[in-house]
Amino acid sequence: MGNLGILEAYRTGKGRIVVRGKTDVELLDSRTKRSASIIKEIPHQTNKSALVEKIAELVENKGLEGISDIRDESDRSGIFSCKMVGVHNGQPKQIGSKGVAAGHCCGPG
Repeated sequence: MGNLGILEAYRTGKGRIVVRGKTDVELLDSRTKRSASIIKEIPHQTNKSALVEKIAELVENKGLEGISDIRDESDRSGIFSCKMVGVHNGQPKQIGSKGVAAGHCCGPG
């Protein structure tokens, strides 16, 4: 979501990249018009079991209507984070693209 975290990662070598989950709605039965919301991807470091528990809790407390089944079918696709590390004076160092352009890493030494 947005590009500020990506710009910060390039500028400083560290940034926060916010990723939304992705969902689809699939028709299960055209006669009854019953459909399913399928969560295809969840953001990095989201605890899947806690997410399922929270959805179940909302259904139980009538915060979400019309849900009859919850299944976890997600995988690890959609995960993205970055740390840019170069070598400066023989030591690993987190550095942004300006530091690379200025020769503060990956050079002799």
